[in-house]
Amino acid sequence: MPDSVDVAVAAVASGVQQPSSSRQPIATLNASPSARPILDAFMHTLELQTSAMRVDRGCYVVARRRRLLLLRQMVMVEMVLVGQWVLGRGRMLLVLLAAAEY
Repeated sequence: MPDSVDVAVAAVASGVQQPSSSRQPIATLNASPSARPILDAFMHTLELQTSAMRVDRGCYVVARRRRLLLLRQMVMVEMVLVGQWVLGRGRMLLVLLAAAEY
């Protein structure tokens, strides 16, 4: 006969809600020698999933920040190029005006 911890773990795995009367308190689960490896494995899996979610979210934020930084750098380069073009045209215009005066 399976003990109630195995039944509870199977019910959680299948998504079935158990009535609260059949649930054991946490202290009883911790005291059961057969429950400890199951709880450890469950907690380890939960920790891995939450840390993976944090890593995914962190990578997304870092990638987004990188994209924004690259976009900002591209805009600055474009502004510099446009500024150089305007200055170049301005110098050419000044040279033409100076030449027209002579």
